[in-house]
Amino acid sequence: MEDTPNIRKKEEFEAFIGALEGSSVAHWKDIAEAVGVDKDTITEWKKHPRARETRIKGIQYAFTQMEHAGKNDWRMWETKLKMLGINKDNVKEYADPEEGEGIKKIEQIVDQMLGIYEGIHEKEAESTSQANQVLG
Repeated sequence: MEDTPNIRKKEEFEAFIGALEGSSVAHWKDIAEAVGVDKDTITEWKKHPRARETRIKGIQYAFTQMEHAGKNDWRMWETKLKMLGINKDNVKEYADPEEGEGIKKIEQIVDQMLGIYEGIHEKEAESTSQANQVLG
């Protein structure tokens, strides 16, 4: 807990990190309820370096699981490459990247994927809220 000097609710933050490390995917509001903080607190905590690192590890774990489940399925490999932004037009850039440039590109891709992931969950929450209002 030493690396969380700006976090006031240290136990709740550790529970948040634990939720990110878990294998289940939950909505941010669900995580906020589970650890007992406001959803705006979760929004701030997501920016913390430790939270970003944990989310990146989660994405890497998901890729590993994809590879394990679909190791003999060419469509899985094609999908993974598309998720990484690699296609037949830019594959040469990744074949022999300059030192350090390949890692930088991968980090940018991970950041883009995190943004997409967050956007999907935000739109899902909006849709659910709208549907509840209509049905409600």
